[in-house]
Amino acid sequence: METLAQDLRIALRSWARRPGFALVVIATLALGIGANVAIFSVIDGVLLKPLPYPEPDRLGVIHTKLPRQDSARPASSGPELVAFRDETTAFSSLGGIWYRPAALTDDASQPEEIDMGFISQGFLRTLGVSPALGRFVAEDEDVPNGPRVIVLSHGLWQRRYGGDTGIVGKTVDMDDVPHTVVGVMPEGFRLLLPPDAGVPEELSAWVPWGSSYDELRRTWRIFTVVARLAPDADFAKARGELAALSTAFQQDFAEDYQATGLDLELHPLELSAVGHVRSTLFLLLGAVGFVFLVACANIANLMLVRASGADREMVLRIALGASRLRLLRQLATESAVLSLAGAAFGVALDRWGVEMLKLFGPTQLPRLASVEVSGRVSYCWRSRSP
Repeated sequence: METLAQDLRIALRSWARRPGFALVVIATLALGIGANVAIFSVIDGVLLKPLPYPEPDRLGVIHTKLPRQDSARPASSGPELVAFRDETTAFSSLGGIWYRPAALTDDASQPEEIDMGFISQGFLRTLGVSPALGRFVAEDEDVPNGPRVIVLSHGLWQRRYGGDTGIVGKTVDMDDVPHTVVGVMPEGFRLLLPPDAGVPEELSAWVPWGSSYDELRRTWRIFTVVARLAPDADFAKARGELAALSTAFQQDFAEDYQATGLDLELHPLELSAVGHVRSTLFLLLGAVGFVFLVACANIANLMLVRASGADREMVLRIALGASRLRLLRQLATESAVLSLAGAAFGVALDRWGVEMLKLFGPTQLPRLASVEVSGRVSYCWRSRSP
């Protein structure tokens, strides 16, 4: 231990005599480690972590493909939604959602425009979430001329109503129509759907569709349908049932599908929600990692140049009785001091980098708001610093 302490003191004195060189090495390492950890944290939070729903691998999104129009979107009509629910056995539950802005007015604050989701009663149950307060939309509320009820997001409840635990049962006006608050969504809930569904991750309120699904036109495809597989079903069985429904629709309602054709597809929710950014994120990680390797190579060259310039110092130490092993150990200690300092500053920079990505990153990147630097990611990169 005494020898190690002596090596550390010599290393610190050595770098104190060359502060410019030491700062360049430390800054290069810190920026490289910080950038790589920040990007990998995004990959970890967006792609590698499971979706924040129970058994997310059993959730799927129904896509409607119209081959004669070369169109494919996660959108279904009201009558199709009813058929998915009533004429299939592969799903334990399913539900649809449509979104639009709405005006919220009440006595709590000034009127404001919020993002509101119109849902069928099975939608939130399919995702497997539970309310923080109250309950969700009931089956007898998602009917024509049914009671006007509303579920608030946790953020809206906190921001506008101060987290009032007595909010359930109170009335708010949505688009000048009174709605009774029946529940509050759990904290941190985000809706992860395919990007072409056009539904924001964070909605401020949820209300039942409240009209007849069967009376909607089959060509009016506004609902994004999420389904949960039944315990004894898999994606192959569900896709087979959807293929049979597709054929039946075109036979029974030929006028509605003759010009477009119809293929119903079931895609895993996780793949639909985040799969479109997979290649971009890994390409970005590769680019940042390559830059880091180049920086490490430059640092290695600088260290060699510095070592070659210290020949007289090494000769003097050998003359004073230092062994070659001791000299190698001293050089290793000096390198370790710089590496540890660079890693320490890199840890600070990676958290700052993640926050900057949240503020200025692309808004279309899913799950970005929930990304954080995990201990295992930081440790992984610190352990690989030169």
